[in-house]
Amino acid sequence: MPTLVLVAMAWLLLVIQGALGGLVGEWVVPQIGIALVVFLGLERSLVRGGVVLLALMWPVEWFVTGVPGVYSFALVAVFFVMQLLRGRVQPTWGIARGVVAALATLGHSLMMLLVFTLSESNARVMTSIGWQMWASAFSTALATLVVGRLLSRMDRVMDPRRGRNVLEFRP
Repeated sequence: MPTLVLVAMAWLLLVIQGALGGLVGEWVVPQIGIALVVFLGLERSLVRGGVVLLALMWPVEWFVTGVPGVYSFALVAVFFVMQLLRGRVQPTWGIARGVVAALATLGHSLMMLLVFTLSESNARVMTSIGWQMWASAFSTALATLVVGRLLSRMDRVMDPRRGRNVLEFRP
């Protein structure tokens, strides 16, 4: 899938997450930003995934109710860890990738807690992060399976060389 189409799809998913978070509360809504970073880290090369991640930093800061700056820093750390796991995790969007997404969500939360421990050890947001990370890991793991399959399907539709020929027109 072309980079611009992927960025547009990611922006749309982040807008949906922001709308759902405002409607039902943030503790129920999965963290689509982490799901996107897991997809980018496991499916894209370092440069192609990094370019998309760079394009997503502004909307992530705007649409996701996280701590500004710290949330994005932890996303970049998760992206680099996913790059290390690229090619070592099950190639289809199944249980193994869901577990990786849950662990990535927990790692993301722990990274934010570490930053706050080092900078503002008595911040009240640390309690919120600590309580929400467990439900968030479960919901993000499930959402990652859906987001990963959706974006993989879009990959096959837009670039049939990567999968089967879906948009093949015969005269």
